[in-house]
Amino acid sequence: MDDWMDFVKEKTSAKFLAKSEKFKEMKKKQLPHTCSHKGYARLAEEMNTSHEGMSTDNNVVDDAISKALGPDRGYVRGYGHGVTKSKFLSMSQNDNTITFLQERCDRMTSEMTELKYLISSLLADKAKSSEQNSNHTANVSTSAHVPPTKVLPSIIMLRESACCSTGIVLEK
Repeated sequence: MDDWMDFVKEKTSAKFLAKSEKFKEMKKKQLPHTCSHKGYARLAEEMNTSHEGMSTDNNVVDDAISKALGPDRGYVRGYGHGVTKSKFLSMSQNDNTITFLQERCDRMTSEMTELKYLISSLLADKAKSSEQNSNHTANVSTSAHVPPTKVLPSIIMLRESACCSTGIVLEK
């Protein structure tokens, strides 16, 4: 009886209650640990690699468990609590859809990477050619000095009249 009284006294003391409240608050802020000791990333990777080697038999009527234990009664055995045939079949269809979408996303990502590389190489080529053209133009203008020619007034008049009749404005 003394042990019980000591236990109750300890558990109802102010020091213990303060400590208990402190740990309750800390526990509320924690996320529940639902993975193995490996952590989620390694567990997911391990599940992906082990899932690749498994056969995907969607026949839940003639599987080994049904043959050994007899026909199931509205649920699928061996896949967890509450898994029905319709849920199981929709899960396998979802797996196929997810696999298809992952492959499509990977293809699109690689195509986008190739297009980015192509665009950057085209821009680099364009910059290089424009630089060469500007260097070529500078070399031509400095090396071959051509004196300005006289423009005949009749050509200027002809040009202005053509602009007025067509509505096109030419720079002078």
